[in-house]
Amino acid sequence: MNNKKLSFLYTVIASFVILSSSVFSQLNLKNPANNATCIEKSPIFIWSNVSNIDHFTFYFSKSANFPVDSTIKYNTGTDTTLKSINWEFQFQSQTKYYWKVVATLTNTQVINSNVFSFTTKTDPLQLYLPSNEETCLGKQIDFQIKTQYSHIDSLRFVIAKDSAFTQVVVDSTTFNPAIDTNSVAGLTLNVPSYATDYYWVAFQQVNGCWGDTVVGQAWKFTTKTGPTTLIYPPDASKGVPLFESGLPFITNLSWKPINGALDYVIQVSSSNQFNTFTEYRSSDTTLQITLPNNYNTVYYWRVYAKTNPIYLVNDQLDSCNSEMSASRSMKTPYEPVTLNFPADSSTCVPIILNFTWNDVTNAQLYRIQVATSDSFADSTIAIDIDSISTANAIVTLPSGITNFYWRVRVENPLNIGLWSATRYFQSTALTPNAVSPVTASTGVPKTTQIVWDKGIDNTTYELQISSTFDMDSKLLDTLINSNTFNYTFPNYNTKYYWRVKSYYNNCQSAWSDIFT
Repeated sequence: MNNKKLSFLYTVIASFVILSSSVFSQLNLKNPANNATCIEKSPIFIWSNVSNIDHFTFYFSKSANFPVDSTIKYNTGTDTTLKSINWEFQFQSQTKYYWKVVATLTNTQVINSNVFSFTTKTDPLQLYLPSNEETCLGKQIDFQIKTQYSHIDSLRFVIAKDSAFTQVVVDSTTFNPAIDTNSVAGLTLNVPSYATDYYWVAFQQVNGCWGDTVVGQAWKFTTKTGPTTLIYPPDASKGVPLFESGLPFITNLSWKPINGALDYVIQVSSSNQFNTFTEYRSSDTTLQITLPNNYNTVYYWRVYAKTNPIYLVNDQLDSCNSEMSASRSMKTPYEPVTLNFPADSSTCVPIILNFTWNDVTNAQLYRIQVATSDSFADSTIAIDIDSISTANAIVTLPSGITNFYWRVRVENPLNIGLWSATRYFQSTALTPNAVSPVTASTGVPKTTQIVWDKGIDNTTYELQISSTFDMDSKLLDTLINSNTFNYTFPNYNTKYYWRVKSYYNNCQSAWSDIFT
């Protein structure tokens, strides 16, 4: 009898254990899932219901051991959902937490769930630069954010033309960005257009989890007006023709207008880096400037416009500057050459003439012009030689007893100098050329007429005839006013030599070649 009772008790106990095991299996944690990441910092906890529940106790901790002094505990009654949004506890971003639920049944029995963990998501970063509503920015901009993390996996910037970000123009991500001691990280980006409103946001990724951007966090900025285009003088202008009139070096600068320009600022410098510069203002798109009296010097110039908005800077009103134009260069000319020979107003200057002048520092090449008019009009230029590498030029003048004007200037490949002062001279009489008998003629009659080129009116000629090439044994040496002379040679079948020169006033030509 006692054995039957004991057997019954064992059966009841066994049934109870089986029932308890069945109930325990039904207490399942649902949300957040185990090992979930990037969970909001106000999660909703959900678990399964169990039969005969009296109440649930929720446990939450940074430790899987749930120490008493650092564990949050809530009695949720029979609710299987717990919203953490109203908790006094503040979740930390990028932090791992553990949670479990204990069910207390109406019969005071207790059922423990498994322990789940999750990691909260990354916090939004703080936009830093450019400031919200900032204006007058260039197209290349340093975007900066502030972060609460010592390391960021990725940093993403998104820029759009509208606050709804339906017109995205830049979407760029940098990896493992440097973070300075002020917790600032950034990226330099280019936007496509000047004078345009843009909106920007940024996101950070830490431990594989992207943070959100704060709702309505997009900041606005506006790019400045674009640069003007320089018109005159052309880039790399040489000293001539730009400063052909010489000192003072005056030129007009001009550029294209910019819409909305209040006025223009012009910078002129001897450095292409504009380390120092002279600044001018103009309300128009042109300006006349006078450069320093420095020969063969390069100057650079550029322009920007003053535009709206106007704001206060150091207690002074200022306005937005447009983008700076590209710079252009111009050179002042080489100094004028000083002429040496022939002297001014010289007369009886040889037909074959060696022009000389003083060398100019750094001059590589020179140009000489000889003309019959001091205007040097194209139709009057008799000689025009360039690329002369020395400070002289040997030239054959085209005519005798002629008034000529001459000048010289430096003409290097990269710059041109001012013309020298013009000098005047008169050439000597032209050396006659033989007409008859032609040199080396044979069978010439013993009595023959000797003929040479006729010079200008009132020219006198000296004729010499000799039996020797050195003209020492002269048979004839006479002055005549005609360009012909009849002469009877002493002997037949004999070689004779003759030459002629001309005289005009006090000028005489060189002897002609010796003809035979």
